[in-house]
Amino acid sequence: MERRSNPTRRVTSILGLLAAEAPTALTLSTIANRLGLSLSTCHGILNELRDAGYVDRSPDTKGYRLGSAVLGLSQAARASKPALGMARTQLQRLAAEYGKVCTIATTVRHQVLVLERIGEAEDIGYLGHPGSRYPFDAPVGLMFVAWDRDEAVEAWLARAPIELEQRRQERIRAVVAASRQTGYLVERMTEVDVRLHRILRVIDRQPPAVSEAFATAAAIFGERDYLIQELSPTERCSVSHICAPSFDMDGRPHLILSMYVLEQSIEVATVRAIGAALREAADEVTAVEHGYDPWRRAAARAATRASGGSFQ
Repeated sequence: MERRSNPTRRVTSILGLLAAEAPTALTLSTIANRLGLSLSTCHGILNELRDAGYVDRSPDTKGYRLGSAVLGLSQAARASKPALGMARTQLQRLAAEYGKVCTIATTVRHQVLVLERIGEAEDIGYLGHPGSRYPFDAPVGLMFVAWDRDEAVEAWLARAPIELEQRRQERIRAVVAASRQTGYLVERMTEVDVRLHRILRVIDRQPPAVSEAFATAAAIFGERDYLIQELSPTERCSVSHICAPSFDMDGRPHLILSMYVLEQSIEVATVRAIGAALREAADEVTAVEHGYDPWRRAAARAATRASGGSFQ
């Protein structure tokens, strides 16, 4: 059994909360209430973080924000992760080309963590805010498991907060198979999804019952993912966002590159063009990581065998 440190978890929870709410300053009581900490414990941690430069306290509002020392950690992390720099460069290009907001995200255990957001738009608000964390339990976070191994998909489905109907599970597996073929995934946009997304970004810091309630709501509402191959290029559809994965040296998905399209009516041909552009951008990140796409490699092997050739 892995050893855990509750004091360390409290520190990381405070830093994570301040990152998710940046640039808003939070009071001591707000932080303590959000994280379920006593005022004395929370105050002591904040004092230590302030002395180390990781937290600043406003003399006027008494609110806490991340401090300048965090910038040093951020720069060191970026220098040690060239793939993140390549992802940022690729998404800066796509954000400028399409006039949309893009994000880079990954998973940390059973949570989705947003690393960066590129571009701005009035209608996006806090969606994809850097530092935000979301639940990673079915059906939330499909794009973070779609290109992983089959056993990872099944484990994710097993973590659903409510029992998913067999029909729903089969639909999810069909979307996974389609996404492995296209190299990207498309989610439709509904008002329910937008509202849930805004709420889900902070529920990991709420009491477990609240977290379970919202995760259950996400499991109940709608089938958000398209089987894009089923749609004619001349059709129109509503799209929330489109995403594509980069892969590491073991052929496992690492970073997810997303574009928030947020269009109620957009041509399928345009959706496919954006998906292909994101896939190509993710390929550049995969190259920096010296990784490979196992699904594309498997498809190439199958095609070679079918033609009677040999795969190198």
